[in-house]
Amino acid sequence: MILQTLRFGDIEVDQNKKVIFTDGLPGFENLSMFFVLVLEDTSPIYWLQSMEDPAITLPVLNPFEILGDQYALEISDQEVETLRLDDEQDLLVVLVTVIPEDMSKMTANMAAPVLINVKRGIGKQVFIDNRECPVRFPIYVPMMAYLKGQIDKQQEGNNDAGSDAQGR
Repeated sequence: MILQTLRFGDIEVDQNKKVIFTDGLPGFENLSMFFVLVLEDTSPIYWLQSMEDPAITLPVLNPFEILGDQYALEISDQEVETLRLDDEQDLLVVLVTVIPEDMSKMTANMAAPVLINVKRGIGKQVFIDNRECPVRFPIYVPMMAYLKGQIDKQQEGNNDAGSDAQGR
């Protein structure tokens, strides 16, 4: 299906990729259907796009990609049941991100991760009662380190490919 969005224009969406938030999201309780839009140009930032309001797009990121083991999350049995989660491999965790004009002040909400069962298309934002998980975690420095690592990996791959070609 073609979905009109304010930020990205018309995009094709696979109906099987929609995520239902039965309680909505805080601040958007009247919206229940979203999908995760992954764009290579904005990686590691993804977009939680409303399927009901073309103007609602939330930037999100996977904390495990950026922070690795620095971010830990325990999910209650009730949340597992609500998400109908059978396998942790089906769980996508994203953090809502604020991207101000000065990107060096970018933050991610570690205290309220969005949990998505990608297999069943069920989502829920949960609230963590833990002082180590701030609402406004500065994410710019770790994101730049992540991006540098990605560039280094690409360059290593290119160098390996070049040496393979020269060795033949």
